[in-house]
Amino acid sequence: MVALLNALESKSLSHQERFAATGRTNDVRSFKRTIEPLITDGYVEMTVPDKPSSKLQKYKLSERGRSVPTDYV
Repeated sequence: MVALLNALESKSLSHQERFAATGRTNDVRSFKRTIEPLITDGYVEMTVPDKPSSKLQKYKLSERGRSVPTDYV
């Protein structure tokens, strides 16, 4: 998860970019292990929150995610 937070520091990432940044595969289990907990805990937010499955969906650090040092998470 730290690798993902580090990758999100500089820009919003699409699904494919997120998987490339973390070295994980593009599957539902990977999403549930990496992004979903960070969204639930408020560290990451969706760029299109009202359409979670949009092909234009990207993920970015929330205000909370930017305020926490990545070596702490």
